Amino acid sequence: MVSEIPGMPGMVEVSDEDLSDEERALVEWAKGDIRPNFDHPSTLHGAEAAESGRKLLEAALGGPENLRKVLGGRPPLDPAAPIGARSPIRQVRLPATMNTELSELAAAEGRRASEIIREALAAYLASHRAS
Repeated sequence: MVSEIPGMPGMVEVSDEDLSDEERALVEWAKGDIRPNFDHPSTLHGAEAAESGRKLLEAALGGPENLRKVLGGRPPLDPAAPIGARSPIRQVRLPATMNTELSELAAAEGRRASEIIREALAAYLASHRAS
């Protein structure tokens, strides 16, 4: 007999006789003590565990680009940045008229204001490095 579990939409109860031997074994395994042994020498923690997990996912998905596609989100501003790296954020206050001009330009060009600001800052920095 299969019936939905009250309060848990999409979850159904399945009787033991409806399960295969393999499924019953998995149920018993899941009921057991499956807590990780953090004292075991092969247990990884922190950045080491994150890096190991990332490598495992990349291998399973066929490389870093496929992992980026699966994870979704915005593409990195720096293509050389590691997966999951966040771009630094700078905040700047603008006069209202400049903000309006920026918004209008971004809309007219079909771009984001932040893209225009990055482009303008890159040009400014390049011209001052040359001096």
